[in-house]
Amino acid sequence: MNTSTIRKTREMELRQLRYFVAVAEHLHYGKAAKALHIAQPPLSQQIRRLEDDLGVQLLTRTSRRVELTEHGVHLLEAARRALAEADAVRDLACGLRSGSAGRLRIGFVASVLNWGLAPKLRAFRSRNPGVEVTATQMPVIDQVEAIADNRIDVGFTLAHLAYSHLTVQVISVERLLVVLPEDHRLAAWPPGRLAGGEACRAL
Repeated sequence: MNTSTIRKTREMELRQLRYFVAVAEHLHYGKAAKALHIAQPPLSQQIRRLEDDLGVQLLTRTSRRVELTEHGVHLLEAARRALAEADAVRDLACGLRSGSAGRLRIGFVASVLNWGLAPKLRAFRSRNPGVEVTATQMPVIDQVEAIADNRIDVGFTLAHLAYSHLTVQVISVERLLVVLPEDHRLAAWPPGRLAGGEACRAL
């Protein structure tokens, strides 16, 4: 049996469970068919097929009423749980595709907290409540190893990195200010000269 056949079979099984739950809740084939937006004969056929597959009778039907059998009562709760789990899996898969669910593991150097990482993480959590976010403080070299070992998904650092196996993106450029006494020998230097690195060597 190929993958396509298995998928279609599972879809049919879930559909049969949905049909059974609808009939069990309405206790009326006509009302259940209307709620499911299908014709009544296919609904009856799928219920009979489900009973044949399970080897038990789930419903008794007379000209005036539909009732659950003892087996049907027990299966109803199990069917509801199975459908709820299937819906949860589908919602999770949709969230994973869109990025609104899943897990995000972050590594960071302590200094990036001073550059707005914390509020950015809070904003991300607010926008994506379905994503489990973990943030671990670690040196740059440990971040590189953790990414390679699939222990974190992304790392934040102030260092300029150049690794052939990593993609490095600049997400923010911040200005640095120097505070000096008025009589300091570098106080009169123009900002461009300080930014060029001479001041660092001179210090």
